[in-house]
Formats: sequence, C-alpha cells, structure tokens
Amino acid sequence: MIDAATVDAQVSYPNEWIATAISENYDRACQQLIYKHGCRELRTGRVDLDVTLDEHGSVASVRTRSVKITRDPDVVERCLLRALPRWRFHPPEHYPRELILSVSFADRC
Repeated sequence: MIDAATVDAQVSYPNEWIATAISENYDRACQQLIYKHGCRELRTGRVDLDVTLDEHGSVASVRTRSVKITRDPDVVERCLLRALPRWRFHPPEHYPRELILSVSFADRC
C-alpha cells in the first residue's frame, strides 16, 4: 500500500495527482519484495522518499528520507531508488515540484 504526503507548504503538489501516479506506477513500486520465500520471511514497513519533479512530471531526483522495513531494508530502498526515476507524475504546472512519497509494504498472509 502506498500513501502520499506532501511537503509542508501553503500550496503543495496535489494529493490527487500523487494518488494517480501511484495507481499508474504501481507495478514499479517494488511490492513484489514483500514476500521473500512466500509468507515465511516478510519485508514489511515503510519507506519515505523526497521526490523532485521536472516541468514535465518526470522524476528529476529522489532521495531517501527514512526506511523502516523489518527485513532487508537496503534491498527495498535500492529497488525504490532504481524504480522511482521511471515513474511519471502530472506536470507540476504552478505547484511546487517537491513532494514526499510514502511507500508502505504490508503483509497479506
């Protein structure tokens, strides 16, 4: 499950656009990493990322803010840092280009 939070500002990148990007890029959200060896070894928790967009909605930069994953946090973090540059967002237009993206890994066993 992925949740979105925005940078503290009076005007921020719209949550609706973040939700759309999450939906459209879900296959690049590293969710396949939750289950290591089926349900015997789970990677659960959350990664918060600082994302900066270019004027077209492409990811210009991504930086890890925090990693709270129970098993192999470095594997999950590396996957997200490789995947996020391929995500596409709505062009920021007159909104700030910076946002915080929270990616949650939840157990479904």
